[in-house]
Amino acid sequence: MAWLSKRTVFLRTFIKQLFDKIFLQSSSQELLRHYSNKQRPKVALFYNYLGRLLFAVKEIIALISKGVIFIKSIRLEFFDETDFNDMYKAGAIDMLWPKSPFVEISHNVVDESVYNRIERAYQLACKYDPNQMLMSKWWTKMSEEFQKYLFEDSGKLRKEYLMNFRCLRSADAQIITDQLWVVNKDIGYVKSYLNAIDLVLEYHRFAQIVKNETLASLSESYAGNNLCPVYRGKRLSYRLLTNAIYLQGILKNVDFVKREKNIVVEIGGGYGSLLRLLNVYLSGNCYVMVELPEVACLASYFLSYCFPDKKIAFLQDIIELDQLKEAFDIYDIIILPPWCMEKIPTQSTQLVINTMSLGEMSKEYGTFYLRHIERILKKRGYFYSVNRLYADIDGYDDFGFFNWPFKERYLTLSYKHLPLGYPEWIGQKLN
Repeated sequence: MAWLSKRTVFLRTFIKQLFDKIFLQSSSQELLRHYSNKQRPKVALFYNYLGRLLFAVKEIIALISKGVIFIKSIRLEFFDETDFNDMYKAGAIDMLWPKSPFVEISHNVVDESVYNRIERAYQLACKYDPNQMLMSKWWTKMSEEFQKYLFEDSGKLRKEYLMNFRCLRSADAQIITDQLWVVNKDIGYVKSYLNAIDLVLEYHRFAQIVKNETLASLSESYAGNNLCPVYRGKRLSYRLLTNAIYLQGILKNVDFVKREKNIVVEIGGGYGSLLRLLNVYLSGNCYVMVELPEVACLASYFLSYCFPDKKIAFLQDIIELDQLKEAFDIYDIIILPPWCMEKIPTQSTQLVINTMSLGEMSKEYGTFYLRHIERILKKRGYFYSVNRLYADIDGYDDFGFFNWPFKERYLTLSYKHLPLGYPEWIGQKLN
């Protein structure tokens, strides 16, 4: 009997390991080798192709049977109860413990003075722009649309729009519309849940190139009031997964100077979703966001919401400075319009980031940015780019990556095609 009992245990272990090998990614197989089925932390489970197929089938059956045959793994905000206070009263095998700093238990309230400061910064950005460079057709259209929704005819900022900018279908720009790709009140519960299954499958697929611990930690902010699927105690979105890839590339390849406040400049960072992640993973640095005035309004609100205790500078705080050297020491985040690139001191910046926007600019705007990027980067500073190779779409004026007129020499640290359809290039300036 003892012999048979040992062989039964062996057979059970073998079946479990075979199941893991068939359905789990290799990192999860090794991590969970010694856990019993009941003790296994689901938060560390990431599925391979067959595992994702099995997950999709299970969730569809759970949806059709209304949770009778299988329990649904995903909750949808607006449709389902998603109280994070209840979820995180204690640790659970399907959630990261202790709670990630990216998980917001409740909604923040932005101080009233922030709205006044955003409005004033926008007025100054438009008034004192000395360049008036020609934008691409696409960004001209986007700026006009954002201006229409952000401001009343009198020029007064629409506070309600900012508070809800990620749940309103108000422009063609993807930084707005991609918030509605998954959970959407207008398309109903069933379609939203099927969309959420697709997103969770991408979450598991991305674990092949992003550290499991990183994916398990990231969660969307409530800023802008977007709706998300909640999976394993986190709010997920496609933009969050995209930023996870950018974050991984930066953390892996960029070596910041220790015991020094490094300067990071992000050009075209949208409303600040990547900068939010960097501020936590690489804290203690000064982050400069450079954006078109209308989009800078969104970033100013979003970052003020996410970091109420950070010192954030708007244009009026630095407009009289010839250079930003003094501001770097005072502020944690600085939000600027494009023409203020000239205020960033030469060879002051450790890292410049641009994702999916330089290739969409007019040649005039793109050349302007590239000239200043090479000027402000320190020797051995880093340039992180994810951009189209060719600008072969009408209105982009041929400023894809292969058209960039580099003047400096760079050591390429990373050059690979991402699942986003664009190449990731990380160069280290040698001069």
